This record gives sequence, C-alpha cells and structure tokens, in this order.
Amino acid sequence: MARRRDEMSGGRRLAGEDGALFLTTDGVSGIFDWHEDEVFASPELAAAAWERVRVRTWNHEFREEVFPPAGAVYDGLASRTEACGYTPPKERVLEAVEADLAAVEAFRVDRPDAAASIADPLAVYENALHLIAGAFAKGSTQDSRREIWQKITQPGVSHGEVA
Repeated sequence: MARRRDEMSGGRRLAGEDGALFLTTDGVSGIFDWHEDEVFASPELAAAAWERVRVRTWNHEFREEVFPPAGAVYDGLASRTEACGYTPPKERVLEAVEADLAAVEAFRVDRPDAAASIADPLAVYENALHLIAGAFAKGSTQDSRREIWQKITQPGVSHGEVA
C-alpha cells in the first residue's frame, strides 16, 4: 500500500526537485502500491506541489515528448487522446482530440502565466493533436498512425503537415 504524506516538507522531497513523481502519476496514486510508493495524502497537497514543479516536469528528460505528464491533470490537461490510444473508431479519437484542444485553450485563458511557463511543450502537444485530428479526418490505418507518430515526434513539425 502506498505511504501517504501529509506535510509539505515531505511533499517537496516526494515531488523531487525535477518533478519526476508527476511524470507518470498524479502524486496521489502510487504506481507500485505493493512497493510502498510514497505519495501525497490529498489531491490538494499534490496540486500545490505540482505548481512548484510544473515547468521542470514538462521539461524533464524522461518525459514522453508529446503528451502531458500525469501531473498536468491539475491544470485540466489529462490527455484523453493518449488515453484512447488514438485507435478507431475515428469519432472517439476526434472527440478526444477536440476535448484536449479545448482543455489547452481553457488552460491558456484561465492560467495564462502557467501556460506561458510551458509554452514550448504545450505547443508541441497542441500541434500533435492537430496532426492526429487531420489524419483521422482523412481516415486512419495502422500504417498511417505509425506515420503520425513519426511526424509528431520530429522537432519543428507544424500541425498543417499531415500525410
């Protein structure tokens, strides 16, 4: 069972200076509960820690390059597109992309300073969503999804470039 921390001093250590805890978890749920992961006692404590490490987590060397880290859930950026695996039916994927794009826009409007602090990785995420939507609007196969992935992981790709 995960060990829960109530105090913020333990929270600083838990999140780590680089925010690694939030790469794969929301900070409240442990990945390996059987391994006694240390996590925050509440979403409020985890959200406060996320505020301190947001930029470092988005820029972490081990972060998956396209989709948001798990801690971004505190910014309303839980990637529905990644969760659905962008596999058919196409309507499901397009709905997920639309919801994710709306969440990015809401984050920029509601939290402009926070959004500006992660502008570059947020733009990469948004561009990837546009690529995925464009490909699915045209019709998608396993090969085209592989091509999408190759495109969205290349630096400097604009959302207008879809095979």
